[in-house]
Amino acid sequence: MTEQEAETVDSLLDNEKFRGHVLEMIRSDFATVANIETADSSPLILSLERLFGLLPQLQHQEFLSIVDGTP
Repeated sequence: MTEQEAETVDSLLDNEKFRGHVLEMIRSDFATVANIETADSSPLILSLERLFGLLPQLQHQEFLSIVDGTP
């Protein structure tokens, strides 16, 4: 990581909203790994729904297009 990248991350972590996004992603990853042995996809789907909700409204359609495989 370059010094500029490190400074950018530091400044973002000072932002409460960004910190919440990071914590949600970490929680999502943890929940997915914790349930991987049971083959229960419910926690993964819930995590994806929550992360989708964190996207700015303008990026919702872009994300849905990627998931659907449409240009």
